[in-house]
Amino acid sequence: MILRKLADAIREQNWSTVILEILIVVVGIFIGLQVDGWNEGRKKQKDIDVQLLRIADDAAVLLAETDRLIVNFDNRIARAQIALEVLDGTPLTEANTPAFELALEESYQLNEVEVDLPSLDILMNTGDID
Repeated sequence: MILRKLADAIREQNWSTVILEILIVVVGIFIGLQVDGWNEGRKKQKDIDVQLLRIADDAAVLLAETDRLIVNFDNRIARAQIALEVLDGTPLTEANTPAFELALEESYQLNEVEVDLPSLDILMNTGDID
């Protein structure tokens, strides 16, 4: 329909109609591209918001694990200090014997901290890390 009108206007050399028809098509395409760009931006922002929530959840889990490790290390340090005192000459008593034995048992153990961040894995696998 539009092409027929445009062809008729060109044949009749009605340049104002030709320009107006072309302008209508161009403006329509421009508006369509703008709406599409706006929609893509909205979807991208929604994806970013979801990823930020996932990262916040992972950070909360990581913080809880870190707090647990800090308490564990503080307890190990206290027991190691008792063991050091005993090794320096303080006699073993009923009160310090369990801490001393536990400190000796823990002295060769290493705590490996395993960090699992699923949100980071998702971002890296999708290439959206930026």
